[in-house]
Amino acid sequence: ILPSLKEKKRYLVFEILAMDKIKDFKNVKNEIFSGIQSFLGQLDYGKAGVMFLKDLWFKEKQKGILSVNSKYVDKVKMGLILIKKLEGKDVILNVINVSGILNKAKKYV
Repeated sequence: ILPSLKEKKRYLVFEILAMDKIKDFKNVKNEIFSGIQSFLGQLDYGKAGVMFLKDLWFKEKQKGILSVNSKYVDKVKMGLILIKKLEGKDVILNVINVSGILNKAKKYV
């Protein structure tokens, strides 16, 4: 595939602000995906191509990185901001940085 035909990606670095630390990665991942999907709808969620980079989830810092289509960055950021509960705890999801290069995104984690 030619590079000009490939989907352009952006990497969203986010952090979870909560009183207690979030421990279970799978539940958090599923709740984040369902929160974004409820805001975007199924069609736009598929077009946005949201992927959680599993090896870049840091339990101690409560930060993670999402890969998103460049055209849907603002909508996914809004979907993250609207998530208010994870694992039954009140949380705030804060988007720290958006980058086009994964190595630059890792610097913010």
